[in-house]
Amino acid sequence: RHRDLCLPYEKFLLRGRETIKIVFFVPHWHYNVDVDSSVDLIKRIGALEKVVFAVRAHTRGDDLTDDVKEALGRYRNIDLDVQAPSSSLIAWADIVINFGSSIGLEAIVDHKFVINPLFLHNNHTVFDDSGAVYDARTAEEVTSLIDKMRGRNLPPLDLEDREALITSEVY
Repeated sequence: RHRDLCLPYEKFLLRGRETIKIVFFVPHWHYNVDVDSSVDLIKRIGALEKVVFAVRAHTRGDDLTDDVKEALGRYRNIDLDVQAPSSSLIAWADIVINFGSSIGLEAIVDHKFVINPLFLHNNHTVFDDSGAVYDARTAEEVTSLIDKMRGRNLPPLDLEDREALITSEVY
């Protein structure tokens, strides 16, 4: 597997079993993305208890601005300077927040909880209403999904929907 070639992500190793590990994959900001709402969501997640949070810049250039990184720097549970490969982050995470990027397909294949924050953009993606990911239409829905996952109250997604998306987009 390609992950065998990647070093593991080790920023938050000593946090305990009850801590939820989340990775947010930063999109291309210029693809109809609401940057302010994205930053607000990162702040909301960073403020949750027993959450550690890796924010991964887009592999082809887009990242948070220096001003935003400075504003988010007070959150000790957020890693804003992630250098680990996406595959390592997916392996590490309990929850993957992704929209519009094919990296979400890897998270689905790895049976991760994938949250698709529909409200952060006005594009239509293959993930939307696919049944293969948890669609969230508000920041409150995202935090509710995180709380449900923590309490093991998140209903499982249909395996057939996940397989159908992978088959249509990969094979």
